Amino acid sequence: MAYANQESHIDQILESVYRPEKNSDYISSLDPIILRSWQRCVTHYNLDPSKSREARILSNQELEDHRLPVEEFIHIAKSGLRELYNQINALDYVILLADNKGITVDYIGNDRIESELKSCGLYLGADWNEMHSGTNGVGICSTELQPVTVHQEEHFDINNTSLTCTAAPIFDPEGNPLAILDVSALNSPKSKDSQHLLLQIVKQHAQMIENANFLHHFQKNSWIVRFGSLKEYINVNAANMLAIDETGLIKGLNTSAKKIIANDIINKNSIDNPVGKYVTNFFDCSLDDLIHSLSSTCIKPAKLRDSGEKLFFSSTMPLNQKASISIPATKKNISTLMNSEAACFLLDELTKSDPVLQKTIKLAKRLIHSNISFLIQGETGSGKEVFARAIHNESNRKLKPFIAVNCAAIPESLIESELFGYRPGTFTGARSKGMIGLIQKSSGGTLFLDEIGDMPIHLQTRLLRVLSEQEVMPLGSDKPVSIDLNVISATHKHIEQMISEGSFREDLYFRLAGATLTLPALRERKDIEFIIMKAIEAESGSSELDITPETLELLSSYHWPGNIRELRNLLRIAIAFCDQNIIKNEDLPDDFILRLNSTYDLNTASNSGIRKNATPSNIRVDPKVENLVLCLRKNKWNITDTSHELGISRATIYRKMKKFNIVAPNEMEY
Repeated sequence: MAYANQESHIDQILESVYRPEKNSDYISSLDPIILRSWQRCVTHYNLDPSKSREARILSNQELEDHRLPVEEFIHIAKSGLRELYNQINALDYVILLADNKGITVDYIGNDRIESELKSCGLYLGADWNEMHSGTNGVGICSTELQPVTVHQEEHFDINNTSLTCTAAPIFDPEGNPLAILDVSALNSPKSKDSQHLLLQIVKQHAQMIENANFLHHFQKNSWIVRFGSLKEYINVNAANMLAIDETGLIKGLNTSAKKIIANDIINKNSIDNPVGKYVTNFFDCSLDDLIHSLSSTCIKPAKLRDSGEKLFFSSTMPLNQKASISIPATKKNISTLMNSEAACFLLDELTKSDPVLQKTIKLAKRLIHSNISFLIQGETGSGKEVFARAIHNESNRKLKPFIAVNCAAIPESLIESELFGYRPGTFTGARSKGMIGLIQKSSGGTLFLDEIGDMPIHLQTRLLRVLSEQEVMPLGSDKPVSIDLNVISATHKHIEQMISEGSFREDLYFRLAGATLTLPALRERKDIEFIIMKAIEAESGSSELDITPETLELLSSYHWPGNIRELRNLLRIAIAFCDQNIIKNEDLPDDFILRLNSTYDLNTASNSGIRKNATPSNIRVDPKVENLVLCLRKNKWNITDTSHELGISRATIYRKMKKFNIVAPNEMEY
């Protein structure tokens, strides 16, 4: 664009606002964000483009009133401003840092042209609000909350038509507008395209300053979670950051993270604003995975719920916990999330063709909206927690928290305070502001009490009262808090036997077991191949990984005493060793092969010396084990003779026999 004189500039603005049909070709070439600003200046702020305005510079006292609320932020931004200035100072650019009202609260410029810069408002204390200065970079950015370049005649005020201004917004950790980073120059090439690279640089540095402020605000007391699509760069240049508390509640996020998970950086009151919601609302991943991803070797993949995009995560623990060698038990065992497959599953997705589980699912679906408490029974590792989460996902409470508590994993000295919370000063070492208990945090959602059979008897009494009264009394408080409680509990123990032994309250059992759901063990399931394939996909984070038919048959025939948990642990190792995206027999860990051989066949035990059942012929025992067994058999299981022949000590032979579960035929138990 070019204007012959002042009158041309004024006419273009007025015609664009009042007579757009006359100037349609010109308007179509105009950046819409500039046109909107011109319209605001004329119709909302009643500014006259024919009236010249001098730069407005605040007094020292007025400037101090604007600097004081953002003083800490200004200090944090200093190094970023200097680093940016080092890149652009040769071109006589000026850096302005303005607050969210458009007042320049920090400034770096060339002292050689200071007086000229000040007269144009490129100076500390300058007011660049649209209401006073018309269309300009800082003014538009503070209104539209998006990066912009306002180049020469795009400025509203005729005095500013020689300037070029490129600005980007900076948000505070809660997503509110905080500041504007602006780079301006008195003179520049005529083409606006000359500022394109500068716009990218300003956006990048605005994000860097925002991230530095974000970390300063949260890193002492919150878990910082970084995520992105490139695994290799997560710990190097992860632009997307969340701050979460120990329950997975999102306390803050930076702009780039919000763009990805909520696609809303302007309306902080949007229903999709992630702050105050749980990570499960947005990502299919477990809180334990996030907390334990403290190094690049532990980076975990997860999927964005809406788009299905696969992202990688890493996290750092709060600085005030750095003195702790390990993560506290409450953080390892209390989670608002399930393992990755639980976060997304619905009930019908838990089985393909197992009739027992299908019957259990049918019962659960009939009662899911009836406010009946469920007691899930099943062996350890059979998926009780996954099933509970699926119930929550299909209930009318699915948008509220799912709080999981492992009653067997929390020390008895902590479980009461964790469940019920406490008031400030209740006991030595407590948080100064007290703590909301997990029961209260689950209000409106679902409280999952895993291993309920391990809850101490005195807490069973308190829990019974909470269930009866729908209110909780924090420790140290004399005033109960009303809650909307829904409980799903689970156990692998025989509760009826515990009741007869006096270790579990019968009245609590009847409260919890409104409906009892029994899950089959993995070895009993008719859809075990379906479970194996789902577990491979969950562990690999990909649907492209496959398994040979022989290995699938082998895994399907194993008795899996540890159920799905044991299966997933084994698959993690197999996936790490497999090549060409297919799991084969040789990828299975040695200890698993030995476990296969530990259930012996009476017809072969006395001959082999290794306890085993009929396993596929292509599964071979470690050659060293075979050699040892052959030598033992040759020497009629005489340890001394075997030691001499192999040239190793008797102690070593005994140790190997114990390690590989080799037993002399006369010592076997039938």
